[in-house]
Amino acid sequence: MWPTDRLQKLFGIEHPVVQAPMAGASTPAMAVAVANAGGLGSLGCAAMTADQLRAAAAEAAAGTNRAINFNFFVHDEPDLAKHEPGPMHAALKTYYAEYGLGEPAAPKAGAPAFNDAMLETLLACAPKVASFHFGLPSRRAIEELKRIGTKLIGNATNVAEAKALEAGGMDAIVAQGA
Repeated sequence: MWPTDRLQKLFGIEHPVVQAPMAGASTPAMAVAVANAGGLGSLGCAAMTADQLRAAAAEAAAGTNRAINFNFFVHDEPDLAKHEPGPMHAALKTYYAEYGLGEPAAPKAGAPAFNDAMLETLLACAPKVASFHFGLPSRRAIEELKRIGTKLIGNATNVAEAKALEAGGMDAIVAQGA
């Protein structure tokens, strides 16, 4: 039916459909439903703690034995101590007051980057697929995940990123952007 079945063979799925891994919005139940329908279900794990990842993996495993993709952010975390929040606070203060929001919150780091502690948790979960946004995990992480048979997906927003992902060992690349 499809002109090529490379994606299905790579991930062990029936249909060339990959559910977007939306951190904070995708759920194990959603990923299980997609997997059981023959696509690649995905979990946005970027904002999860190790305990939350273990619980989500267990819930997914209880619902299906099909491939589920676990997605993480790989980025340099900001060193907030090196930045003076005063100018941004001052710029936002007027808008916060206008909309009755109180004082602007102090800056805080967003989702944590994929790190060795999360890698160890992920290895224990042994997913069939793991994907990464905003960069490549360490060479060690890639080797360890491949050693246990996990297929790896990288996300590229331009040709240079796609080439780096391919050279870095990704099994598939999502091309995203304008």
